[in-house]
Amino acid sequence: MFSEKKRIIIGLLLPLFLMGVIGLYALFGGGSGTQEDPWLIETAEQLKYLSTNGYYRQVADIDLGVSPWNEGKGWEPIGITGAAFSGNYDGGGYRISNLYINSPNTSDVGLFGTCFGATLKNIVLENVDVTGRKWVGGLAGQFSGKLPWKDGNPYGNIYNCSVSGSVKADSRAGGLVGYSKYIKMYWSHSDVDVEGFGADEVIGGFAGYLGEGVLISNCYSRGTVCTDNHMSSGAFVGIVNPLEGVVRIENCYAAVEMPSNVKGFLGYSSLPNEYEVINSYWNHDLKESRDNGLEKTTEEMTYPYKGNVYDGWDFDNIWQHDIDYTVNDGYPYLRKDIDIELSADKDNLVTMWNTELNNYPNPFNPETTISLNLPKASEVELAIYNIKGQLIKKLINTHMEAGQHKVVWNGNDVSSGLYFYKLTTPEGSLINKMMLLK
Repeated sequence: MFSEKKRIIIGLLLPLFLMGVIGLYALFGGGSGTQEDPWLIETAEQLKYLSTNGYYRQVADIDLGVSPWNEGKGWEPIGITGAAFSGNYDGGGYRISNLYINSPNTSDVGLFGTCFGATLKNIVLENVDVTGRKWVGGLAGQFSGKLPWKDGNPYGNIYNCSVSGSVKADSRAGGLVGYSKYIKMYWSHSDVDVEGFGADEVIGGFAGYLGEGVLISNCYSRGTVCTDNHMSSGAFVGIVNPLEGVVRIENCYAAVEMPSNVKGFLGYSSLPNEYEVINSYWNHDLKESRDNGLEKTTEEMTYPYKGNVYDGWDFDNIWQHDIDYTVNDGYPYLRKDIDIELSADKDNLVTMWNTELNNYPNPFNPETTISLNLPKASEVELAIYNIKGQLIKKLINTHMEAGQHKVVWNGNDVSSGLYFYKLTTPEGSLINKMMLLK
């Protein structure tokens, strides 16, 4: 039996709880916010009331090109720094059209401003007009997660999403996402005119800036990239900077119009060989001059694909041929009915994300101990590089058993400065940095 005091407390709190539940039901078109029974979104007003977590499913087309969403600064992005969106939003293949944001002095700008460990899927954004300062994308400004083995925090997912329209920013802008880290992006595409207007532009047709732990698989970008910063802009990605984890881009392409000062498929990477680009291409014919590899011609990239372009791509379950040039100007495009279990693929990347790599002390003089924890037995190479990407020394190059391993590096024969240690296995690579202070 409850005491009188407990009955009074319950009597006071229960109405408040019920009011909250009833209020949430009134805000949305139905559902309870669980994975089995997500909140239903059918209007712009309901979309605006997304909380930082929970499950949501869109059940109707939404037009944001009407008052008040197209006035003043326009749409206020979902999720901000300190209160990032970490839920699950399923667009259901319904359209969200005419997204308008005019915030040239604001960072973290997109339909979603900041996401952490979220899942965004089946979202179709048409005719976006997005302007922000830094970390700007049509779908999301910043999208990140943490490794699954760190503090129980999840990595993020984007799949079956598309964006068309225009994105403008001072820096760190992409057609789909401005900045991403510890995230998997599948079966998504952008057809966006991406423009940089600042002195520190980092612009990519698909993504602006990739940090560590990123997988992009079976995606493409079209549209244009316009920037004055040729060093940090690319047709698909602007900057790749994975200092603590592998970045892999596979089965992707870019067919983006861009000026001669844009480098190619990607703009800049802080170290050589710290990322993998597999079976991916960009159309050199759409660029005014030079390139940096992975280049193909329009004839090679459009149906019937002269040469061996797209060998190994899945045209049964993921991609479709544009045989008559009526859907995507002859370039392959993504199916709308992709049905592949996410948890069943990319075991190699997950293996690398469960490989621990660190050193102590850091900073150090002259010795530091590098520790690595391998989840399974593997061929292992551990090497030291300087800030220019030049090999200083190979510490390990052999087969190693699963478990904890340690190796000491003595920097007596090199000068003070920043150094990188890179662990390479058949599953991929991890890179960390350390500072030698003499």
